[in-house]
Amino acid sequence: MALDRTGVALLEPSPCWRTGRVEVSEVARCGRCAHDLLLFGLMVVSAQFRLGGAYTAIHVRVTAADLAPERLLAYSSASWV
Repeated sequence: MALDRTGVALLEPSPCWRTGRVEVSEVARCGRCAHDLLLFGLMVVSAQFRLGGAYTAIHVRVTAADLAPERLLAYSSASWV
């Protein structure tokens, strides 16, 4: 099973409460809990983009543009509005 940084951050508190050093309610109240949930939500959205083909469509569109870096930046900024 491959884990990225966000997956490791989500699993990080698990050993603490499994060994009894920290209560589950304390883990939920920690300052990073909201941050970790936000990262998890973004992982889910990113996975849906990948499965839906959004990243491939963006890649094809940007590659087909064949623009200089300055124009590519302007094109990518204006084309999503």
